[in-house]
Amino acid sequence: MRNDHPKPKHLAKKLWHIRDYLRVNKTKMSRLLQLNRATRITEYENGKHIPPNEVVLRYARAGKVHMEDIVDDEVSVEDFRKLLGTVAYKQPAK
Repeated sequence: MRNDHPKPKHLAKKLWHIRDYLRVNKTKMSRLLQLNRATRITEYENGKHIPPNEVVLRYARAGKVHMEDIVDDEVSVEDFRKLLGTVAYKQPAK
């Protein structure tokens, strides 16, 4: 089955900005996102692959932004940069 959903135009740049905001390298980011390979970070940030929703959610939590702001092309890259670190997520109850 083929996925015909349009690829968000600014997704790769926004993912890079999250990593830049966190000031971490690709290896550290892959650990934060619970990925097995740091090369995935390169693929996502270069737009070669679209990350699964679970990974986008982890990016959102790491950057303290809403997941919607990452995938919504109506949110410009510049506006997105201003949003980084502005959402206070509550930790799940244990």
